[in-house]
Amino acid sequence: WIYGTLHNYGHTTNLAGDLQGFADRAATALSDPGHGRMLGMGITPEGIDQNPVVYELMTDAMWTTGRIDVPKWLEGYVESRYGQAPAEALRAWRLLLASVYGEPQPPQFEDSWRFRPGDQPPVPAVDKDKVAEAARLLASAADRLSNRDAYRRDLVDVVKTWLGGIADDRLEAPGEFFEVLDDLDRLMTTRPEHRLSTWLNDARSWGETGEERALLEKNARWLITSWGGPYLYDYAIKEWAGLNGDFIRKRWQLHFEGKGGDYLLWETDWANSVAAPKERAPDDPIQVAFELVAKFREAARESPYAHSHRPGRDVAKRTHGAQCLSIGKPVRCSSGGNAAFVTDGSVTKGFWNADPAPQWIEVDLEEEQEVSGLWLFPCFGDGRSYKYFVEVAGQSKIYHRVVDQSQNRTPSTLRGHRHKILSQMARYVRLTMVENSVGLGVQLYELFVYGWQ
Repeated sequence: WIYGTLHNYGHTTNLAGDLQGFADRAATALSDPGHGRMLGMGITPEGIDQNPVVYELMTDAMWTTGRIDVPKWLEGYVESRYGQAPAEALRAWRLLLASVYGEPQPPQFEDSWRFRPGDQPPVPAVDKDKVAEAARLLASAADRLSNRDAYRRDLVDVVKTWLGGIADDRLEAPGEFFEVLDDLDRLMTTRPEHRLSTWLNDARSWGETGEERALLEKNARWLITSWGGPYLYDYAIKEWAGLNGDFIRKRWQLHFEGKGGDYLLWETDWANSVAAPKERAPDDPIQVAFELVAKFREAARESPYAHSHRPGRDVAKRTHGAQCLSIGKPVRCSSGGNAAFVTDGSVTKGFWNADPAPQWIEVDLEEEQEVSGLWLFPCFGDGRSYKYFVEVAGQSKIYHRVVDQSQNRTPSTLRGHRHKILSQMARYVRLTMVENSVGLGVQLYELFVYGWQ
């Protein structure tokens, strides 16, 4: 067997990756005397033109027998990538390691503008203070590094990550949100790999006839928006110039105007269209990055959205405005392994697995609390669906059913299944997974339990 690192789904372009965790798990597998016939290491992303630091690290791990000290390793990475390692660039990368490239503790999630309004999956919250400082430091090294294309790409990616976090904060203020989105679109235009036109032109170039070129463009548009239908829309969403304005901006306009309705119909019409993307002429990436760093550092001093989360929101314990009660709480289950994953706050890191169905898993909130919502994340892919039901109980452990999906046929997706319930006092929440449509066992990444305040 080959040890693999699966870092990216759908070639999403956000900066992310638990660098030290990736390196440590690879070293542990290599040194484990029980690893059996481990013949090598591999990387299996669904798209590779993003987060180059992850792939540099993991290919280095393939030739390293001991543990990689990532902070020390970054010094060599910066020098090899930029041709030199100015102090400002090193400090910037240490801040990135403490934010987008580190495992957040405690887990933090928020809504993201990249996804369909009102139905966004939880995404890791960006520590905007650290990313903002990383952007400033990286920009300040431009006089020494501007001739390196890798530096120019990284500068754009760090600034766009900061602006993306600001956009998330301003979703409740449409005017400010659209201003950030327009600035982000201008920044993305500076890099060919961040332009929708590049993607569409590349797709069309493979066709030999007009009919083939049109079909290839249609597929290229579907992949980055509606994907394959009603369940995996936005699976491969990007932050590209042209897509921000043509697709994401217009979708949010529909939302703010109360005209959202059937988003799928509008998305499908866009994916089937042949209109050229509206992209401005590209400016110099360093100049644009400098302007936006200055603009938003100044705005941050005055804006009520300057903090790392929305006013009144403790993102360490809240998701989508609700108080999360289950993160870190004790779990027990009927059988299977890795039950603790179900309350670790991560919807992708690891999952509980038990077979054969039916199987149950129970979260102990440790005291009676008002419960009014649930959000569960079964494993997804291959069209699988799960039949399940949820029960709650107080101290007496007398259970009653609050969610009945025992006949569910809706495929699981990265968005999970959300349920509002009649508010009630409960200490125990038990999920029984009755059937998996594609196998004998059942699997669950996370069970969020909410109380509204």
